[in-house]
Amino acid sequence: MPQSHIWLISTSGKVYTLATGEQTYKRIPSIGLQKPNVKKVACCPWAAWAIGSDHNVYQFVHHSAVPIRYQEEVYENERWLPTRGWSGRHLLPGLDPANWSNKDGTYYLVLDDVKLPSSSWKWEHDWYVDENVDGEVTDKGGWRYSTLDFIRGKFGATKRYNSCVRRRRWIRHRIYSSTGQWSIIPPLRLDPLSEPLVSLAVGGFSLPNATPGSATVWVVNIMGQIYYRSGIVRDKPEGTNWNQLSISSGEEVLCINAGPTYLIWAITWSGDAMVRKGVSWRCRIGEEWVKVQAPEESDHLVHVGVGSHTVWAVSVSGKVWFRRGITEAKPDGTSWVGMVDRMRTVSVNASDQVLGICNDLKLHFRRGITPESLSGKTWEQFAKFSVEHYKIPSTLTPIIRQKRLSQTKPINIIPSAPPGRQKRDVDLTSLSVSYHKRTPSEGSSLGDNSEDLEEDDTESEEENEEESEPEDDEKGLKWIWVSASSCLAQSEEELTMWTVKLLTNSIEKLSNSWKKEILEKLRSRRLKEFSSFKSKKYRLAVEEVGWTKETSMRLASDSKRQQWIDCKICLTQDTLHSSLLLLWEKNQQIMPVSDILCVHSLAKFPVFILSTKSSKDYRNLDRFCLQAQSESEREEWLQLLRSVDYRSENCRKEAWAISSFGQAFYRRNDAWKLAGSGHFHQVSTDGDSIIWTVGVDGVAWFYDEGKSNIQLDKSISIIWENQRWNPISGYSSRRLLLDPPSWMDERGRACNKNDVKLPSSKCVWTNDWAIDMKPDGGADKDGWQYARDYTRTWRAQRKLRHSYVRRRKWVRTWRLSSLGPWTEVDLSPDAPKLSEVTVRTLWNGEAKVWCSTESGELLERLNVSESLPGGSAWRHEAMDLKFCSVSAADERRVWAVSTEGATWLRGSRPSEECWIHVPPPSSVKLVQVSAGRGSVCVRDEKGNIWERRGVNASLPEGTDWQEIATESCHVAVGDDDRVWIVKTSPENECFQDIQQILPTNCAVLADGWKHVCLR
Repeated sequence: MPQSHIWLISTSGKVYTLATGEQTYKRIPSIGLQKPNVKKVACCPWAAWAIGSDHNVYQFVHHSAVPIRYQEEVYENERWLPTRGWSGRHLLPGLDPANWSNKDGTYYLVLDDVKLPSSSWKWEHDWYVDENVDGEVTDKGGWRYSTLDFIRGKFGATKRYNSCVRRRRWIRHRIYSSTGQWSIIPPLRLDPLSEPLVSLAVGGFSLPNATPGSATVWVVNIMGQIYYRSGIVRDKPEGTNWNQLSISSGEEVLCINAGPTYLIWAITWSGDAMVRKGVSWRCRIGEEWVKVQAPEESDHLVHVGVGSHTVWAVSVSGKVWFRRGITEAKPDGTSWVGMVDRMRTVSVNASDQVLGICNDLKLHFRRGITPESLSGKTWEQFAKFSVEHYKIPSTLTPIIRQKRLSQTKPINIIPSAPPGRQKRDVDLTSLSVSYHKRTPSEGSSLGDNSEDLEEDDTESEEENEEESEPEDDEKGLKWIWVSASSCLAQSEEELTMWTVKLLTNSIEKLSNSWKKEILEKLRSRRLKEFSSFKSKKYRLAVEEVGWTKETSMRLASDSKRQQWIDCKICLTQDTLHSSLLLLWEKNQQIMPVSDILCVHSLAKFPVFILSTKSSKDYRNLDRFCLQAQSESEREEWLQLLRSVDYRSENCRKEAWAISSFGQAFYRRNDAWKLAGSGHFHQVSTDGDSIIWTVGVDGVAWFYDEGKSNIQLDKSISIIWENQRWNPISGYSSRRLLLDPPSWMDERGRACNKNDVKLPSSKCVWTNDWAIDMKPDGGADKDGWQYARDYTRTWRAQRKLRHSYVRRRKWVRTWRLSSLGPWTEVDLSPDAPKLSEVTVRTLWNGEAKVWCSTESGELLERLNVSESLPGGSAWRHEAMDLKFCSVSAADERRVWAVSTEGATWLRGSRPSEECWIHVPPPSSVKLVQVSAGRGSVCVRDEKGNIWERRGVNASLPEGTDWQEIATESCHVAVGDDDRVWIVKTSPENECFQDIQQILPTNCAVLADGWKHVCLR
């Protein structure tokens, strides 16, 4: 789970953070603040805002592996005349856009008119012409052509006889450079002291269906007026402008607080509360105020803390109140419940865990808060922790960077230039250092340099000012403010470690390499002694009687593919051997446990599959699909069958795969074995030492053998609501004979909200069912999509004709927690969410790890090796395109697929690191690529597999494409150019078979798998 923070202000006005999983306060430097002290602070997962002692609003944006990068565009337009050719002076007034304009051509815009929004931004490069638009290479000079006009015409790269207009796009990127430091937000007034600010809040960053990374900042001035900052998103952290929010006449606001979703509460000077109703992703500020009386007339409210589903308040006397009955439909709740203890201030996180500062200025948290009991039971004090100074990441502030880097050697890490232009010098913003813990000897050269620079005697003016400020007493810090909005702790167990000071272990921790060596020696010794005893046939000193375990199950019948038949399963274990007996109807099957190749379970059913074979050919395979009485019985038998398998573990892992349930398996000795508990959607490795996986939630993990860490993953369940229109009753659940069910799952089977089950007992729901307001194709204000028939294209607008059916999408999120040998790669609060990862080991023992993110960026993980499998830093590949898939063919060549469906190759020439465009198959949109040393395969959106022919050392981009398979959901290429394909699951996934080897050297895999890696 990525680290998250609570933000605190000490009595001296200094800002500190406390990260989950740590017991050390980190002091945030005052760089960027005009005055060093802070009055109030509010936070969201990716940033924090503060009111300085000068009454200005400041912003602190966490450093991220992917820099905040915004693309500015200007279009150059020209028209052709028979006598004069192409020129911008031939444009038709009133019909054509200006010679230089925006994309829509609605206003005049030249290159010099595009300015930086503030001093927190800087240009990454100069203007250049984009020679690749929507995955299509343009004509020479970046021009694209159309027929009569700019509005109705469709632009393409080919110049035709009737091409009368053309345009090209100029691009320039700007980067937000003020990460890791405070930056000032434009004030409400020219003189901030004319209307001092008294309250600050951040909310709406987890509103359902809202733009990811969006938030709203609220402030209250001394006049009791409320202002909010609009337009705040992750890519535009400063927002656009301040707007005043009207309140009831005669009311003046003392403080305001906002939750991550739909709750906005304010406290008035009269001691009552006001609640904002109608908050949604369409109207982030709500529609109206509703007044809530204070719980006691003589004890006015002075502070309020808001979470996702709870509201806490503090009165003048310090009494704490809990608001009961909070729901989305009734955000004002029903009644107040008084607590016993006294507090000065409280703060609630997104999971409704509560932190507070007591009258003795010590930090406490509320114990006993669960979804069933949101008020908790008692308060518990935090322990005393040491203090560390916040270390500025690789993107140092401009002042510090200029002074410090002048004393260091340049870093030879330069990303490739985007397509269509030459490489350029790039600053250090393309690199980032994660919060992953490592020893001082580990890490990238940048990380080492930055640590050395921290100890340098040459300090910036800002740091010299900090040294002259009075320091807090680190042995007894006292607090005046706390903000827990960005804390991701789900339960009190994650907060308990802050209440007890853990003893420091003086014993040096064993390194991973030493630990693995000891485990291998123990395994070798056990196998050696066991085989020696077995070969010499000693008489047993004690006669041991073997044990037998049997039970009744149901077996999937091959003759009746949709039915189950009763069977008996019996496992027998003696001193040296173990075997499994299966009895059904008039048949029986006896199989040694050593012949069982794979045992894995299916999600949502108490079903597990046994795969056995007698030869080394996949064409001779017996599969038995067994249904247990319950999930617990299934897990018991799975664990038992895996525990009695004594095959050697010394040989190399041949392949890794992910089952349909998200479990990671590795293939060794022709058998598939479970690699510990976990839930993933993708795996990549290039040997036994470095194995990376990616969860469904985009979090990256690496295999850490011998460890038992908590592994978390999140996913969603989806159902569809269908309705048909009739002239009598309008839209209703009544349907025609061939229509799908009124409620159905993703596979089209009848299923309502109450029928949806969690994949296993280890999963828990994290929210209730909600309408997805942004499905593919768009939706109206109620989430409906319209079409002429269920097989036609869906649209957001309802037309008077051809809108006979409609549907909407319902989603619900669940979380799975398990213990396994997996360690999270990046613990930083703004760690990138990955969609795909590829690992390639180099000759010197290090590894190249390339990743594509959910937002379409390409990243490279630096300093990955056997001793440091998680690496230490990210390098961002600055590109003008977005990518959905990446695969490393060798240490130099990298293949990638853009979101437009085109293929790109990096490192095609030894002396070049630029990307070249490889045309995809005609009229095909690609979604995945897998590359070996001599073979490259891609998968299109329809499930067809294509192989690139003619790939060799002299022509790494190959010559043309050849289709080799259909109806597939994944393809993997090994170093020996073997190609494995995971076939698309049929409706009943229990009856899939591993098919025969294809003549094109393709092994086709099915059997409930969804991903495979052959490295």
